[in-house]
Amino acid sequence: MIFSNLILLLYLFRICHTQLGAMSGSPLDVIFDLYYLKLISLDAERQLLSLCLQLKTFWQDPRLSWNMTEFSGLDDIFVAADVLWIPDTQVGNA
Repeated sequence: MIFSNLILLLYLFRICHTQLGAMSGSPLDVIFDLYYLKLISLDAERQLLSLCLQLKTFWQDPRLSWNMTEFSGLDDIFVAADVLWIPDTQVGNA
C-alpha cells in the first residue's frame, strides 16, 4: 500500500509539478461555506457586532485525478497542503 501511494504521488507531481500555481484555463468552482459559531458581543450604540465564524472551502483540482485501477485501487491519498494549489481567500470587515 505504501509503495502504491509513493508511485501515485510521483505520477501526480510529475504531471502537474510545474502547474501547481494558480489554476488556468476554464473556471474552477470553489464552494464557500460560512458557519455561525458564536455571538461574542453586540454594541447597538456604537453599531458593532462581533461574531465567531468558521469558513470552509471546497474544490476539486482536475490536475490531481487518476485512474484507480492503475494504482492498486487507491481512491484517495494525503498530501501536505504546502505543495498544493489553494484558493486565495480574504475576509474583511463588513
